[in-house]
Amino acid sequence: MTRKHGFVYLLILMAVIAVVFFASTIFNLNQNLRTQVSHIAYKDVSFSSAYSILSGILARVYKSGWQDRFFAAKPVQVYGLALGEASCDYYIEDTPNFDHQMDVYIRVNLTGRSQLYFWRVVYHDEIFDFSIHFSSIFFTNPDSKEFPPENNGVTIASEVDAMLVARAENEERARQTIATVIEENDTVRIARNLGAPIPKIPQESEAFSAQFPISGGASPEFPPAVARPPEEGPPMSLPQPPPDTPPDTPPTTASLPPVGNPEEQITPPRPENFPGENAARDPEPVAPLPPGILPGSEPEQQVTPTRPGVSDEPTEGVLPTPGSLPKGPETPGGVLPK
Repeated sequence: MTRKHGFVYLLILMAVIAVVFFASTIFNLNQNLRTQVSHIAYKDVSFSSAYSILSGILARVYKSGWQDRFFAAKPVQVYGLALGEASCDYYIEDTPNFDHQMDVYIRVNLTGRSQLYFWRVVYHDEIFDFSIHFSSIFFTNPDSKEFPPENNGVTIASEVDAMLVARAENEERARQTIATVIEENDTVRIARNLGAPIPKIPQESEAFSAQFPISGGASPEFPPAVARPPEEGPPMSLPQPPPDTPPDTPPTTASLPPVGNPEEQITPPRPENFPGENAARDPEPVAPLPPGILPGSEPEQQVTPTRPGVSDEPTEGVLPTPGSLPKGPETPGGVLPK
């Protein structure tokens, strides 16, 4: 075997290793994805089945009323309710030491695995409110071994009671903390009231505060801006028009007091025929020409076209009648003469 053949075999071996590694990676990724999707599908079907059983129980209690509930005398346990691909068991009883409350345990058996769900539900015995009859005040997903019939009748009611008491205490403590913190504006005191670690604020460092002050003080590199005092000068007064000015004349710039040095005042050029306060510079208004007078010619040279047979002498107070109007030249076929 020559040296060239050995190099080719090495390339083939490396290519095979790369293909095998790529295929195994894709297979593992696909396997993990399928596992996650299967787990999510299982959880969704399991919870949906348990919630369907809970809805049926609440509907049964709502139909009969709380006084005639089917578990009033003793706890009720049911096994083997088929619901799709799942098999469900449930256990229901009155909540110990509480009125109008019930504890519902629902176990779902699906694909060889079991999931236990627990609800504590309150029945609202309202006469005038028909919108809400049940409300869930606690939900948990305990281990399937906590199902009471298979746990020697031991329930988790006492543990739920303790968690509800702790929840009420935390709620009251949270309300007091909010009322205290909402009036604070200091970060350190807010952290102490919340029981959080005290933050290390950069303002506590003298070097940092000297260079970048948070409130008050001045930085040597960035001195604060100083407001310039107003320049002294004569007090300003409202401009007054000349005594001979008519009351309806609008104010002009000529009546405003000069600002600064009068010698440095620059008067902007005024365009021609600009109407202003100097009436001598404005041209005379041009009156409109009467009808029949062409612009650019003398009035006596104007020629007013007349119709044949019509007198130009004005007649005052006499209106022409349709029979008195002269007729124009007649043309055969209704064609106008060119």
